[in-house]
This record gives sequence, C-alpha cells and structure tokens, in this order.
Amino acid sequence: MDFDELTNEEQIILSIFKMLIGERGLTNEFYFFSEKSGGCGGFCIYKKDGKWISYIYERGEKSGYREYDDLYSLCMDTFGSLDKKSTDYCIEAFPKLVESFFTNKKFEKKEEKDQIDKLRQGVILAARGGGVRSCSTIGVIKALEEAKIPIKGVCGESGSSIVGALLAYGYSAEEIRKIFLQYNNDITKAAKIHGGRGAVVIEELVNKVTNEAQMKDLPLDCWINACKGRLLKPELHLFSKSTTPDDTLGFACSASAGLPVFYGSTHKIIGGKKIKLFDGGLLYNPYIPPNLEYPLVYASFRNSVNYQRFVPLLQRPVDVAISKADVVITTPVGMSIVTGSNQVIEKLVDAGYHEAQKVLCRNKKH
Repeated sequence: MDFDELTNEEQIILSIFKMLIGERGLTNEFYFFSEKSGGCGGFCIYKKDGKWISYIYERGEKSGYREYDDLYSLCMDTFGSLDKKSTDYCIEAFPKLVESFFTNKKFEKKEEKDQIDKLRQGVILAARGGGVRSCSTIGVIKALEEAKIPIKGVCGESGSSIVGALLAYGYSAEEIRKIFLQYNNDITKAAKIHGGRGAVVIEELVNKVTNEAQMKDLPLDCWINACKGRLLKPELHLFSKSTTPDDTLGFACSASAGLPVFYGSTHKIIGGKKIKLFDGGLLYNPYIPPNLEYPLVYASFRNSVNYQRFVPLLQRPVDVAISKADVVITTPVGMSIVTGSNQVIEKLVDAGYHEAQKVLCRNKKH
C-alpha cells in the first residue's frame, strides 16, 4: 500500500497503528499492501473503493475477511485480536495518540481551507536520510520554491543532513543540485568500503562550500541529528543553533552521515570525554523538534523493495516522522543504495520534483 495514495489523516493513523504493533513485537506478522500484490502470510490490510479491508492470509488462503468504513475502526478492532496484554496496552494508547496528533495539529478538512494558502505562510521541511536517495529532497525543495512556499527551517539526517545544511546556509534547489553533481565522485570515493577516508571528507566538502559556517550563523533554523554512545543502544545528539552553536555545518553533517562500514563514526569532546558520533537514522529519520511554529512537510522516499518491513528498527523512525507531518511527500526511488552516479542524482531530483508537484496539487482546493 503506497502512503501517497492515502490522505494525511490516514497516513497518521496508519503510522501510529504500525508503531504500536511494532512496540508489541508483532511487526513481521502484519502486512500492508494492495489486494493484487498478495502476501506471504499474516494479518493483511488494504484500501479499496473507499473501504478498508482486513483478512488473514495463510498458505494461500484468505480468512476472517472484514470491511470497515474507516481506518480508525479497523485499527481498534484489530487490537482486540491480540493477546490480552497487548490489547489492553494498544486500546488505551491508540486513541490518546490519535487525539493528541489531531488536536495539537488542529487538522482542518480540505474543503474548509485551501491547504496551499496555509503552507505559503511558511513550512518546516523534514527530510528523510538514506544516502544518495536523499537527493530526491532537492526536487521537493524546487517544487516548494516554484509554489512560493517559503521554508522557515529544515530537519535533516544522514544524506539529507547535507541537503538541509546547504538549504539552511542559503543555497537554492538548483545550486544544491549542482553542488551534489560536482562533488558526488569525491563523496562516493570517500566511503571506507572503497578505501576512502570516510566521514572526514564529508566534513571537508561541506565546510568548503559553506565557508566553514557554524550552526549559529545560519539564516534558517536547522536541526541535524546524529547518534552517540553505543551502536546497539544509541542516544540522540542534536546539532542546532541552540544546542551546538559553535559546531560547523561540515562537522554536523559528517556525524549525522557516519553510517558504519560506509563512512564510519566521528568523535567529539563532550564534558571532557571523547564521545563517538554516528548515523542518526537509528533513532530519528530525522529528528523533529516539538512545538513547531509552521506546518511540517516530510520529504520521504519509497524503495522498490520494502526491506525495512523486515527491519523494524529502521522503519520506526520513518513512521514517527510521518505521524508528525502535515504533508507527506513520498518519492518512489526504486533503489536501496547509499551512493550513485550523477545520472542517478539527476533522476532522483526529477522524481522528487514531480512527486512534490502531485502532492501539492492534491492539497490545493479546486
């Protein structure tokens, strides 16, 4: 099931549902897809002709077929079929989470207000990290520029931390595209699996094109998240104007993009101790600060193979970000790679641009 085919409200409800199911350790027993795509077994849900359908799929047979008018009812009914402890937990938590998101966000029906007019007051752009696939965010930025939607702040992680840092520094979408094309070969060769120097190259390149700007120097608010501590039990390390004003953009990006094996970790002296920093996607993708002044636009992407369904640790940060967004733009990228050629970058930028145009048109009242 493609998120871009759902309403914003349905995306939020489904993300909360998946998050709660994951917390109960049941993620791999649930599958989300269209009726035609089948499945390998488990509890299945999909949307067809305005109705939500659920059933059990096992050994090529469907059973327990149920139909609902809305996704919320399906979720609550499904929680009732879990073990008692999980049922009690989910039935108590789910309504509170949904109510919290809808109340705090003050969602409005599309027919009551032109969403584009609301966005033109300014937005916070949150961009999913994922190596070269993060270049699809450049196309999203271009679409926002053309729609005259000002970006007031940006959240980035891993690959998208570089896109976000360049945006916050003052570069346009076209300028960011050219920078990626110019330095793509250097970033690719820097990967440790290619015998490169790792994250230090990212730090050098970003500092070069931003004149070693520090977080406090940025005209836009910028939040870049990394992880610190142990790989199996990471903690958040947040780069921003308020938390790390004197850190350079280059260092923030190198820490956030420090994917083990590919670019390796970086280190920072905190409280007199040398702390290891590495890829922030294990906790947040990306981190989204609370109490934002402007609507949140989340630029994500969708691989041709949903490998994250089998790795809940990687999927949950994405689901959390989706649940907090007012508008979600999910670009189909058809790949699961960290680096790519200039041709790949051009295709990703173009795909992000066209996907953003489609989503923005759907949010405009006709």
